[in-house]
Amino acid sequence: MTILLKDPPHVIARSGPGWLTLGMAVAVCRALEGRGLSPQIKWPNDVLLNGGKVAGILAEGTWQDGRLVLMAVGLGVNLNMSREEADRIDRPVCVVSHVLGAPVDRAAFAGDVLDAFAGLLGRLDAAGPDQIKSLVLERACFLGTRVCVDGPRGRLSGQAIGLDERGGLLVVDDEQVQHTVVSGDVTCW
Repeated sequence: MTILLKDPPHVIARSGPGWLTLGMAVAVCRALEGRGLSPQIKWPNDVLLNGGKVAGILAEGTWQDGRLVLMAVGLGVNLNMSREEADRIDRPVCVVSHVLGAPVDRAAFAGDVLDAFAGLLGRLDAAGPDQIKSLVLERACFLGTRVCVDGPRGRLSGQAIGLDERGGLLVVDDEQVQHTVVSGDVTCW
């Protein structure tokens, strides 16, 4: 599904759209946790379950006269995929219905995600990103692990130590230099 936010919270324009992506990841986690599952967030835009990707999130913004006027937050969740479809994917995935042993009602799940996301947006606008940051870090699979980031500036390896005020990943490399990563493909080990 895709959610369109007209006149997104002002904190997004100040702090960056990464918080919308991470906020949506928390909302997906809450919907899964409400079904007795224990998901994790993999920075910047994935939700993992039982070691496989269960959801992916993308956010894009439209600016007009220097002002953020529209955000689109896209979300894909592996709810009811067949085992054959899942086996054709070239990376580890997890399907919610396989874990639960029963099909998942897509409309009910979407409603749970939207309810959680709306609450998080209210918090984000009222209190800034710190509350969202703590909710992400509670569920982070990357925190304290060795990571390799393939991004626009090349490859960076080191230990993930947290998130900055804009939702960027903080990584300390082997020479103990701290870097802030704002985009890239992250591998954790």
